[in-house]
Amino acid sequence: MAHETLLYPTSLATTDAVDALHNPNGFHKPCVKVRTSNPQLESHISANTVFSVLLFTPADHQFRFFCSAESSEGPATAAEEGHVLSVMELAMSIVAEGSESFRTIMPSSALPQQKSADDPNPKLFLIGSIHEKWARCLQTHALTMNPCVKFVCPPRPVTAIVPPGEEYVLTRLKEEDIELVCAGSGVSRSRTYLQGRLATSVCLRAKTETETNAETTPVAWGLVHADGSIGALHVEDAHRRRGLGQFVMHELVRQIDGGPDGREDGGGGALGWNWTDVMAANAKGSGFMRSLGG
Repeated sequence: MAHETLLYPTSLATTDAVDALHNPNGFHKPCVKVRTSNPQLESHISANTVFSVLLFTPADHQFRFFCSAESSEGPATAAEEGHVLSVMELAMSIVAEGSESFRTIMPSSALPQQKSADDPNPKLFLIGSIHEKWARCLQTHALTMNPCVKFVCPPRPVTAIVPPGEEYVLTRLKEEDIELVCAGSGVSRSRTYLQGRLATSVCLRAKTETETNAETTPVAWGLVHADGSIGALHVEDAHRRRGLGQFVMHELVRQIDGGPDGREDGGGGALGWNWTDVMAANAKGSGFMRSLGG
């Protein structure tokens, strides 16, 4: 007889570890809400037990989902798919409770005030980093699916990074740059979200004789997302093949770790390692990440 799937609120076992982490400029102490299908996640769990964990951080603008069955080889079984679908239905119920914190993960078309009076609950929410194992069972329930390749890159020696020439100046992205950032990315991001990531950005601008450095148009940029990944990396066509993308990546990794030269761990715990999600259809982006050893 199948057991009913439930989601139980829980907390991270090492919440004090958050206080010990170095928070680079522009980063905030994470607020993480955790729900699990196993009420005793920290106790012994049978190897045959399938359980799931659902994470939510308001700054990340999405749920994150993990299932124990992802560690096994082969396609998902019918029972495993049924479990995942049940968890997704429960996640929708959580969002439908109307908590203000969940509004950031609902597309505008799904906000309650835009639904009819007899159907006030949202029907959509955003969830990221779904394992490919669940694509088949979830595709009929998803409005859109964006397959991505996750690249994990090792630390690189500082000597391997060629600094940009004197014709460039290193700055951060500004609010007036947001439209340009959106145009250079294949992933839709809200203006509000990007405004919140400006302090974690790196931007190269071309120097000119008639404009101050702060007023020139960006030619290469990137930022650190709320989940710690590097993204929105872009180099304008006229400035490519000059090592600007690699330099921006290096500066972002150095910013995350907090070390003075990118080789030391400044408390961030990454020790120079970094990760990026690249759209599966973005062949150039994948090629760039492979060139970095990802």
